[in-house]
Amino acid sequence: MKRTITTLMATLVFASIALIAIPADSMAASSHRTYTYWTATDSAYVGAVHKGWETNGTYKGPSVASLSEDIEHGIELSGSVLASRFTIGKALGFSASATSIDEAHWSVKVPKGKTYTLRYREVYKKYKFKQVQYKDVGGKKSPTSKAPKYAYAEKFDHYEYGYTAK
Repeated sequence: MKRTITTLMATLVFASIALIAIPADSMAASSHRTYTYWTATDSAYVGAVHKGWETNGTYKGPSVASLSEDIEHGIELSGSVLASRFTIGKALGFSASATSIDEAHWSVKVPKGKTYTLRYREVYKKYKFKQVQYKDVGGKKSPTSKAPKYAYAEKFDHYEYGYTAK
């Protein structure tokens, strides 16, 4: 009886060692790789964001003060950004990785005896987007139990112009 138990124990130990040595992705029950990823699912407009004023020269009257700037803009992301820019762009409805060069042109008459300092600022549209974590098991995708995370995107919309008079 003792010999049978010893043989049985040895068989179980060797079988366990052999099972541990087999990679998990080659076993029939776990033949699919599992991974998780974040994706942006939807977005909502939050409001306008006004950046700080930039000055563009001082002009004495009588004259015409003019401002002309070409400025490159990209999409500004903030918060806990976990999803790819591609899926963020799909949720927003516009590319989250594109840049553009936008022209700021403006002029104003400066009356005699006055001095104007021209200024401008950028105005962005701000969006909040939802990010959900998904699990992919062999091509089958499903959301995980992790709570959604939110982040923000700002897209350039237009310039505002003004001047200070002395």
